Amino acid sequence: GQLMPSGEMISLRPHTRFAAFPRHRHNYVEMMYMVAGETRHLINDREQVTLHAGELLMMNQRATHAIERAEEAGQVGWIPAAGGFAIGVAFLMVLHQLLPHLHPGESKPEGLPSKWDRPTLLFTAVTLHNIPEGMSVGLLFAMAAQNGGDPAMFGMAVALAIGIGIQNVPEGAAVALPMLQEGMSAPKAFALGALSGLAEPVFGILVVLFAGLISPYMPWMLAFSAGAMMYVVVEELIPEAHLGEHSNAGTLGVMAGFLVMMILDVALG
Repeated sequence: GQLMPSGEMISLRPHTRFAAFPRHRHNYVEMMYMVAGETRHLINDREQVTLHAGELLMMNQRATHAIERAEEAGQVGWIPAAGGFAIGVAFLMVLHQLLPHLHPGESKPEGLPSKWDRPTLLFTAVTLHNIPEGMSVGLLFAMAAQNGGDPAMFGMAVALAIGIGIQNVPEGAAVALPMLQEGMSAPKAFALGALSGLAEPVFGILVVLFAGLISPYMPWMLAFSAGAMMYVVVEELIPEAHLGEHSNAGTLGVMAGFLVMMILDVALG
């Protein structure tokens, strides 16, 4: 269960209504005040309560409690998930079309024509893909902060950050090794390989800094990040989707199928 720290009598913790809170139990009396909107609560696994703006909910010790993610009045539940996902995919597609870059293992660069050399194009490709990864980590940390530093959510954010950090090692090597082959010194190649991951902490920190402003749009932001990450995964890890060349047809097909199934899952419950 969720316990009050030793010696602490009163604790105030904010909780965004746009994030679900799993079933839990406290060793203290809990009072919840709804500032805006509404949320649905499940108490002791059987009693459902809808809390509206200006209302107060009080629960005794050892009561089990879960909070559903809020859906604003009149808003269809699947719209933030589907809309944010589609915008995330479109965002990465536009960057792919505009920013000159070169995928590892290929000889033909993508994006607008440029005179950049091969190492620079590889550096750009890895940096481009690190943007949604940094946003995903930042969003999880922001959600943990908005939920009063919930240990479970904070643990998930740390685990995700560690996992993405580990997979950045081969990505950095994919940038540094070609630079070594081009005659660049080892220290400089290593520095540029490490620098290619700088986009992650930058975008992660930006998301955390603006968490207060984007809180009402958190479902859209989470779906946006998921769409961008899915685009990167399909674009890079499913070579058969490109029919022998780096086209967008296969990627868009996978995205459309995933989007339809997600909408059906959310809409039909």
